Amino acid sequence: MRSHRFAPLLILVLAFALNAGNANAGVFGDGDPSNGDEDDRRTLSEGAAVAGLSDWYRSGGTIFCDGAVRGSATLIDLSTLVPRRKGAVIATAAHVLVDLASGQPWAQCEYRHQGLGELPGYQARLEERFVLKGRFDTRENPGDPENVTGDWAFAWLGADWSQPAGARGLALADVHRAADGQGMLGLLAWDPEQQQVSLAAGCQAVLSRVDDLSGDRLGRQLLDDCDSGTGASGGALILAHYGVVRLVGIRGGQHWDMKRWPPNRFPDGPPSGLRWDPSSHTNYARAIDSELLETLGSWWTGLKTGTDASRAP
Repeated sequence: MRSHRFAPLLILVLAFALNAGNANAGVFGDGDPSNGDEDDRRTLSEGAAVAGLSDWYRSGGTIFCDGAVRGSATLIDLSTLVPRRKGAVIATAAHVLVDLASGQPWAQCEYRHQGLGELPGYQARLEERFVLKGRFDTRENPGDPENVTGDWAFAWLGADWSQPAGARGLALADVHRAADGQGMLGLLAWDPEQQQVSLAAGCQAVLSRVDDLSGDRLGRQLLDDCDSGTGASGGALILAHYGVVRLVGIRGGQHWDMKRWPPNRFPDGPPSGLRWDPSSHTNYARAIDSELLETLGSWWTGLKTGTDASRAP
């Protein structure tokens, strides 16, 4: 097993200069393929391996569009904002709501709490006029710094949908203020192989810099080793810090050194089970920061619940 698993959250500043690629996300290990890829995700039915973390499953779900799961989403708590409104709000990645092949939005999307779309009351349709999206450009590389910066979305699920019993929205936190080397970091996201919402806990993360794989000089990305794969996009990077559990990032994909793993040979990224190394291969998430929180607050204040659309500036 990897020795860093279930270690405190690590937020450092690293400096590296390599080419970067991206894809869905990766699974990390100790670098020894003989003992497996050491995927640390645990499904909803299994529960978390760390005491107290099983409650985290109450916040997650999937985005289901045009007949298939397209990514993950998280219920968030905006009760501290005004006005107070009935109905739930979710966070996800902007690219989840778009057919990346055509560049067009999916015709119809819904949130499925905990991925249990077959249960009555666990689905809520997404309406475009209630969706706030970042500036994600399908014509550009999804991992480019500006595209990652805009790869986020929030959606109000309307006043008529009531959260299933036990569901819980997560508060949001500016990771630059919340992370001080303490706490527990994990990823809550969909695992298509297990067909369940899954949790990878005890992850490590570093803030992005212009001279690392992200190319982002403003620390708008978290580079992390939370195991994830196809379907995890839009999932929640969650930080438990001094007894408070908050959303600090939205899963986007992975960066890797394209000289070491050329895209023509590794179109989905490096093999599973390698050691996490932010200088050569890492998952990434759009960090929750003050700019994103301000945009969300402004949208929530001005959201028209009638026919007016609300979008990111």
